[in-house]
Amino acid sequence: MSRFWMQALVACLLLMAQTPVVGATLPLEWRIEAYLAPIVAARSFSGVVLVARGDHVLVRKAFGLASQELAAPNRIDSKFQLASASKPITAAAVLRLVEQGKIGLEAPISVILPDYPNGEHITVHQLLTHTSGVPNVNQLPIYRELSLKHRTPAEIVAAFEGAKPDFMPGTSLAYSNSNYVLLAQIIEKVSGLGYGDFLQKEIFGPLGMSDSGHHGDDTAIIDRLSHGYLPKGRSELSRPAWFDWTVKTGNGSLYSTADDLYRFVRGYFGGRVIGAELLKKATSPAPNLPARAAGFEWMSRQVGYGWMIDRHLGHRRLYHPGNSPGFNTAIAYYPDDGLTVIVLSNIYISNAVPLAEALAAMAFGQSLSPPLKTDNAVGPAEIARLVGDYRFGDDFPGRKKMTVFEEDGRLWLNQGGTPSPLLPAGPLDYIARYSWATVRFHPQPDAALTYTEGSSSYRAERVP
Repeated sequence: MSRFWMQALVACLLLMAQTPVVGATLPLEWRIEAYLAPIVAARSFSGVVLVARGDHVLVRKAFGLASQELAAPNRIDSKFQLASASKPITAAAVLRLVEQGKIGLEAPISVILPDYPNGEHITVHQLLTHTSGVPNVNQLPIYRELSLKHRTPAEIVAAFEGAKPDFMPGTSLAYSNSNYVLLAQIIEKVSGLGYGDFLQKEIFGPLGMSDSGHHGDDTAIIDRLSHGYLPKGRSELSRPAWFDWTVKTGNGSLYSTADDLYRFVRGYFGGRVIGAELLKKATSPAPNLPARAAGFEWMSRQVGYGWMIDRHLGHRRLYHPGNSPGFNTAIAYYPDDGLTVIVLSNIYISNAVPLAEALAAMAFGQSLSPPLKTDNAVGPAEIARLVGDYRFGDDFPGRKKMTVFEEDGRLWLNQGGTPSPLLPAGPLDYIARYSWATVRFHPQPDAALTYTEGSSSYRAERVP
């Protein structure tokens, strides 16, 4: 496509994006492009999206740049680090071993890892469902040091095995990357193969996922792998600090393409990885799950093996997000509708899940307004009314106070860390660029706001 026609297309999409609602009568591809256009223009999404129903791909589109430095565009076959969206694939590999009779879901991990502390009370089932109580290695002080060189699963496990458990196994639900590092070590112990080699033999090869792999050698050149970026300011980007992806083995070290993930979804849910009985168990809410631990309200209350499970827009959904410096991803499957939605981004902004939800809504026939408006300066009267300190109630799981402040006529949000720009989404609605949480200021005289992240909303009142 010539540069003239490309510029004309972008201008058309941005014009469509300024309309109140992108109509459901337009082709799905047009609606998705119009919805994403202002987000891409704000450099808050760059990547590939895929929407498919059954064996038919409805939309497959690439946006933004794979390399900011070289101005190289993302392609539909660009590869992205999956981050925690690796977990469904790790779980599938474990279930292959279960199917082969080499491990048991309810067997204690001490059978395989006899030296792991308290391993006689921790089961493979508990690792798969985040109910083991094993503390998250990412939260330990040693994690940054671990990430600075190549690591094996055994080395990572050795770094957290002596840490105090968060709770007794089976008594609570708390997301922990350590669970899936342990699963990677179990895969290696039982199979006699490296984690990446086992996935190649049992998952990637049989399903034709030729563009997928474990990032187990940082010196290797991975063709078509997009560079990852961090958001900076209102629309700028920066590079993340270097780390070795082997520190995420099992929980977030895989890379793939949108098409390969689609092959995984079709193969896995089509019964080509494990049999029907085990597949039903893996994709159903685990029974008798304990309550979520404090701070994990963002998780689905129901989990399977490698999947979070809920209902979205009244449709049953299995999904998993991924978020690691430089990348943000989401895989979602709606089994009753045969709908697959994949969002892969090489910008570290937590919007892959909400974007995947928007794409699914459009695939189900809904009309949606583009979420971002032009980032114009806010008037002095509005600034005076909105800026200030806001305090949450006891139900809010994080820091109880947040500050809205103004800089160069535009609003920012400070929650105690790096301030995030508030991007306009409506007359009183804003999106925090870094977290993609929404902030809705209440009309006068109610001096308050509603802060929404994921499916949870919280009221915060302005401090006089």
